[in-house]
Amino acid sequence: LRIFNLTGKPKTEAEKRSYLNFYGNLMRSSDNYLVDVLDKLEETGLYDDTLIVRTADHGEMGLTHGGMRQKNFNFYEETLRVPLTFSNPRLFSKAEQTNAMVSHVDFVPTMANLFKVPNSARARWQGRDYSSVLRRPKKNKGPQKYVVFTYDDWQAGQPNGPYVQPPNHLTTIREGRYKLAKYYDENGAVAEQWEMYDLKKDALETLNIADPGHKKNKKQRKEYNRLTKKLQQVEKDRLQPL
Repeated sequence: LRIFNLTGKPKTEAEKRSYLNFYGNLMRSSDNYLVDVLDKLEETGLYDDTLIVRTADHGEMGLTHGGMRQKNFNFYEETLRVPLTFSNPRLFSKAEQTNAMVSHVDFVPTMANLFKVPNSARARWQGRDYSSVLRRPKKNKGPQKYVVFTYDDWQAGQPNGPYVQPPNHLTTIREGRYKLAKYYDENGAVAEQWEMYDLKKDALETLNIADPGHKKNKKQRKEYNRLTKKLQQVEKDRLQPL
């Protein structure tokens, strides 16, 4: 937050609203490009035979959590939750939605099963197939109870500093109710930092349960210990070099 504000900080309510309007207009502009594609599919008679999938790579913080912008160095809901829409008039006669937990890494195996890709074109993918969720959105909880998110771009896509100093790498796990993040230094010189949130009771992620200064109750300590062990297992099983 401190480094990003070096580029300028919206101070008044009008400036904050202007920033949000700026980002909203970017989304509207992107929507217009999508409409062009949809119109062309209808013009050429391909609309009914096309499965349209729309998603994004990350969210925008939108001045939440003390005025944060963009999407770097955090695992907050504004960053993690992105649109994922499947559209086809034959498959879906009306709009439906699901709370099934899926990740971008799940996209390839899902498409492979949805379109009956031969085994010769498949591999041992890390992702989980959620094609059954698409077939029955309301009656399918999905193939997994958690998703994993990592962040290793310590330069945040910038050719020049200043950069966020260690611990500036993230390994996180996100369940339906709880989420846990480990911020770490890849060289091990700086101590780890942790964040944990109970999304059921704290949807805005204002109380860091993992904060050393926070006195955990019995339930919180139990879930914290469980998640830290689970994250260690995830690092061992899923986050090693291929």
